Amino acid sequence: MNLRTRMSRSNGYRELGMFDESVIELEAIEFGEYRWHSLVV
Repeated sequence: MNLRTRMSRSNGYRELGMFDESVIELEAIEFGEYRWHSLVV
């Protein structure tokens, strides 16, 4: 799954008030260049 999809899902969960699920989506981003991308941080 790419970064854009993960960010979209995380934002959707956040907008629904599902904060735990939002954080889980962000934590599922692979370590590497995307993990420290400015959109994630």
